Amino acid sequence: MSLAVTLLGLICLPIIFSVSAGDKNDSKIDVDEHRMLSTITYLSSFTTRNTSTSEFQTAAEWVANQYRSIPGMKVELFEYTLPKGPRVPEDKQVVEVIATLPGADDERVIVGGHLDSINMKGDVFTGHAPGADDDLSGMTLALECAHIMSTQKWQHTLQFVAFSGEEQGLYGSRALATFAKDHDWKIKGVFSSDMVGSIQNRAGEKDSSQVRVFSSDEDETNSRELARYVAWLAETTKPQDSIFFDNKEDRVLQRHRDFDVKLVLRQDRFGRGGDHMSFNRGGYPAIRFVEVCEDYTRQHTPDDTVDQINTQYLRHITRLNILGLSGLANSPDAPIDVRIRRDQSRDTTLTWEGNADQDYIIYWRDSASTYWQGSTRVHGLKTTIMHINKDDNFFAVGVPGGTPVEAK
Repeated sequence: MSLAVTLLGLICLPIIFSVSAGDKNDSKIDVDEHRMLSTITYLSSFTTRNTSTSEFQTAAEWVANQYRSIPGMKVELFEYTLPKGPRVPEDKQVVEVIATLPGADDERVIVGGHLDSINMKGDVFTGHAPGADDDLSGMTLALECAHIMSTQKWQHTLQFVAFSGEEQGLYGSRALATFAKDHDWKIKGVFSSDMVGSIQNRAGEKDSSQVRVFSSDEDETNSRELARYVAWLAETTKPQDSIFFDNKEDRVLQRHRDFDVKLVLRQDRFGRGGDHMSFNRGGYPAIRFVEVCEDYTRQHTPDDTVDQINTQYLRHITRLNILGLSGLANSPDAPIDVRIRRDQSRDTTLTWEGNADQDYIIYWRDSASTYWQGSTRVHGLKTTIMHINKDDNFFAVGVPGGTPVEAK
């Protein structure tokens, strides 16, 4: 298994451009709903994007060309073996798209969605499988993040992935996570978006105000705290704020928010899974974004069509991803050995190891709350939070833009 650049022949496929992503003024940069919808419309017109088919190869080459159109992006087709199984007729060498925006160092932040689709109501290899929501919505989100984040320079390297083999059993993400572990990649976080484009289902449920974020606390990856941090960003960001994380801004809880995160405290939905799980199993912090009103009746059928995509909803989730990614992409090293002084008082003293010359953010929440409820910025490696009882609250310490580390 290796990362290899596959030379593409001259193919007459459209490449979508938009001037909005090239604007260097932060206040004018925003998610281009038209560009995203155009991408989903084109790729969902393929009969299928089953990973084993030539249609998928054509789709992957098209997506690779979209990434190549972005200044500064290095684009590769990652090759791996898709093993024979119930949804795979024979062992086959397949690809997925990885676009890299080099940073000042080799620490990485990854965002992705899967490009492949499948029809489980007919022939899995030839049946019509537009897969507009599952998962062109997530794959296109990552592509849009690349357009916008390429307008800035980042401390850490950013990677944007169009996974394959997801519908056969997470094979593409598993192959990449294995490669990352074998090559000692330093990954600060993985954001996987899978079905993030629809606000309603045939059961009559509708919700455009929030996105579910799934995370695991069954490993040592700090994935749960990454999810909790993304929720904190959503709760403390005003609609008029910059699309990028402001490293100097002190964030306070807002009573009226534009878009919420619904934290789901399990790794994924019952009986199913997403590409973030491959990275969890590899020892990396990874979370999954998914719409609230999932429509089980359309998934893996010819009915997963572009008319179900709500671009405003997809725009909200894309902005939230960019906010979190841009924080991680410039974040210093996280603190270690975060401790609570176990004295008997109504104040809370915290200590940690790190860089004594930089700022840190202290977070706290009631022990019955899932979400962080307050924060303050401090300098150095020790602080006392006055009149907040350690017996009733949980605490964490983080760097600006980085995932908090819970105090013990």
